[in-house]
Amino acid sequence: MINKARRLTDQAKCSLVGKSGATFFIALCFKLIVKYDEEMKHIAATDGDHIFINPERWMELNKDSHVFILLHETLHVAYDHHGRRGVRNPKKWNAACDYSINDILVQAGFKMPPVGLHDAAFRGMSAEQIYDLLPDSDEGDDDDGDMLPAGKESSPDARAQKARKMISEAVIAAKVAKDYDSIPGALKRDLELLMNPPIPWEVVLNRVMNETCKNDYSWKRPNRRYMPILIPGLHSNALERIVMALDTSGSVDQIQFSKCTSSLYYVIRKYKPKALKVIQFDHEIQESVTIRNLRDLMTMPLKGGGGTYLEPVMQDYIKDPAKLLVVLTDGYFSNNITNPNKAVVWLVYDNPEYKPPFGKVIHFNM
Repeated sequence: MINKARRLTDQAKCSLVGKSGATFFIALCFKLIVKYDEEMKHIAATDGDHIFINPERWMELNKDSHVFILLHETLHVAYDHHGRRGVRNPKKWNAACDYSINDILVQAGFKMPPVGLHDAAFRGMSAEQIYDLLPDSDEGDDDDGDMLPAGKESSPDARAQKARKMISEAVIAAKVAKDYDSIPGALKRDLELLMNPPIPWEVVLNRVMNETCKNDYSWKRPNRRYMPILIPGLHSNALERIVMALDTSGSVDQIQFSKCTSSLYYVIRKYKPKALKVIQFDHEIQESVTIRNLRDLMTMPLKGGGGTYLEPVMQDYIKDPAKLLVVLTDGYFSNNITNPNKAVVWLVYDNPEYKPPFGKVIHFNM
């Protein structure tokens, strides 16, 4: 049985040869060792080092499904999904990674099996962004999907280096074969980020917000490590109430808005403000609501579509007792706006040339 399954795997790999636009995927597909496990409940899975296949279930599928699943598991490794999971819920993280990978393969022209997660609404998003938009998974279900516990053959750092090497060599192969231009645009962007990873905007935001509030620590919550000496903990009164303004002008589409809500999700989870006031604005304030839980966030509709004018937001912030305003925008508007003389952090996406008239700026790509 295993020998027959192995032949089917080899045939699937070989079927890629000569396929237009497949050089990148061919180079990846031949990098990993495939092992066969008759006891495994999944059709295929990976531990970040190898691909595992259940031979009996493998033989029930056709060649198109074999190709898709092989590439799916390979991309889990190439994207270092095991290393990027961190402390996230394993099952929910696996689902987010599956949505991301499957759409890449669908865009590249591969036929997805009937079973599998795919939603074009997540197109262009990273696994991290998709994860933030998914509902919490059932903790009672011990099936974490096709991402098995990380293999012991490699350390996390070694696994990350291996992923970058796989990607780099596959990109070189595609360029040598003059096949690189056929790679879907979203995948090209991901490849550049994987080979040259930037500092995550969340890390930069954390630094900026800590710096913004470093002189505003509360003595109400002393750090337990230094008890009974009274030393302020890392709680800042400035973060108890935060105003976050989302640019919903005509240049922002539903996908970008979903990514904006992902940023909001991060702020809620990381800083746990008692009140998070969310302003949607274009040429005027379209909506101003207080978000008190994640359900309010997930059901928040996009409102806007006009031009961009920030002055109403600044006037609202001046009157608000909050000590911190975070503006998420593409930066395409006039800087002729009032300085509120309070802390302002600008999260500016896809516009590295933008310089705000005041406050601190963080540039990142959507």
